[in-house]
Amino acid sequence: MASRAALAATRSLDILDYLAANPSQGHTLTELARNLDVNASSMHGILAVMADAGYVIRHPVHKTYRLGPVAAAIGQAAIAQDPIIEMAVEEIARLTRDFDMESVVLTALGEEMVVVARSGPPTGRFLSFIGQRWRHAPPMGSVFVAWAGDAAGDKWLGAAQPPRDAEGKRSFKQVLAQVRGDGRAVVIVDENRWKLAADDGDEAVLTKADGLITLFDPEQMYRVFYIGYPVFNAFGEVVVGLFVNGPSARLPVERINEVAQRLGEAASRVMNRTGGRPPGQPERRSPRRESADSRRKTNPGRRSTVESALT
Repeated sequence: MASRAALAATRSLDILDYLAANPSQGHTLTELARNLDVNASSMHGILAVMADAGYVIRHPVHKTYRLGPVAAAIGQAAIAQDPIIEMAVEEIARLTRDFDMESVVLTALGEEMVVVARSGPPTGRFLSFIGQRWRHAPPMGSVFVAWAGDAAGDKWLGAAQPPRDAEGKRSFKQVLAQVRGDGRAVVIVDENRWKLAADDGDEAVLTKADGLITLFDPEQMYRVFYIGYPVFNAFGEVVVGLFVNGPSARLPVERINEVAQRLGEAASRVMNRTGGRPPGQPERRSPRRESADSRRKTNPGRRSTVESALT
């Protein structure tokens, strides 16, 4: 059984997660207790401590709670300390300026995907709020598992609701193969059904996918749900995904591919600046390390402060 301190810490995290995922309004103690399945007395004590520490703020009239300034400061500090996320934020801001479409940065945590940054006009359709969470299960989040190996793929498939039978899982494995081959996921809504769209593909793969993959017809217009690209770290692992949420209007294939290309270029810039690489590619050196190496070649006798401290 968890200790009282561990239980209080867990509940505090649950409160922060809930407030982050539901930022449009404040929430009363009763609402929080009910939605998080915590008795009101315990919730009152936890909120009091969190309010004193600045993690939440209580409205003096409405008696509702929302995230406080300390939580905001921690979020900003986390972005500043993670170069991949910091650069991803810069890239989606540029995409928004160029296309006036909603762009988001997502990360996958266990069975959930979480929005860590966003930019542009909110669509309210797919992960539009910072802190918002979405179940990481088919058909969503393929870019996080397409390169991660069979175990990760099987876990993703096993989280599907309703559960998929063996044939359904095989179909989604073809989707993962297509995403891996394309290096991206372009998800459209066709006849009220989610489909992965591609410029080309193997006929055998398309057949095995049981309609989950469709080839673009250049003469048609499509309703885009989202376009997603992975961002890999130096170990070939997907750290975050860059996504553009599609507008309500249908788009021509040329426009879809233009947005997808620019999104892919944005993901590549983040990886180039942070030493990231897709699995199977040689390890890159980060710009900082390359700079230090070039200095040593210019002046072999000079060592960095860190190197000196370690010897």
